[in-house]
Amino acid sequence: GKPSSIELNQLAGEIASKWETLGLYLGIEPKVLDAIAANEKDKPFAMLLHWSNNSRVLVPPSSTPYHQLYNALCESRVGFSNLAREFCCKKTT
Repeated sequence: GKPSSIELNQLAGEIASKWETLGLYLGIEPKVLDAIAANEKDKPFAMLLHWSNNSRVLVPPSSTPYHQLYNALCESRVGFSNLAREFCCKKTT
């Protein structure tokens, strides 16, 4: 499955200032991130919703949205490996 809107909203509250970097690692185009930055009140949540609604192209193709999110959260430039384990691993066990 993929994260619900409520789960994404909870995660959005945790990622705050890193939302744009996370968005890049989730494969969101910079122009889309710029539009979110310019037009959305809750930028982290808007980015996560955009990703969730457009995450049909997963890399690698065998991965799930939770795996993709886990990998992006663990990237060194994002630095949320503890949050990745807490948020993503509880869903797959």
